[in-house]
Amino acid sequence: MLSFLQHELPILQDKVHRSEAAVVDFQASKGTFKPSRKAQTYLEGGLDVDRQLSTLQVQRQQLLQRFPLSAIEVQSIDAQIASLQMKKSHFDAHYKGCRTSSARPLPCSATRR
Repeated sequence: MLSFLQHELPILQDKVHRSEAAVVDFQASKGTFKPSRKAQTYLEGGLDVDRQLSTLQVQRQQLLQRFPLSAIEVQSIDAQIASLQMKKSHFDAHYKGCRTSSARPLPCSATRR
C-alpha cells in the first residue's frame, strides 16, 4: 500500500505543477488576469473539489487492493466520487458562464441549485 502511494504521489504532484505552469503561461500570453473576489473564491472552491477527488481516487485504488468492486467500502467511495464529480460539473458549468473573450473577466454571481 505504501509503495502504491509513493508511486501515485509524484504523478499527482506532476499534474499540479503542470497545471500551475499552464496557468502562468496563459497569464503571460494574455496579460495579467485578476479575477473578482467572487470569481477567485469560486475558482478556489473548484480546486478544492479537484483535490478531494484526487484523494478519493487514491483511497479507492487502495481499497481495490483489498476488496472487490461490490464491497460496501468501494461502493461508498464510488458514491463520494460521483457526488464530487457532480459538484465539479456544477462549478465548471457556472464558471463557463462567467468567462468572456475580453481581457476583463465578467463578475460571477453565485447561484445555488
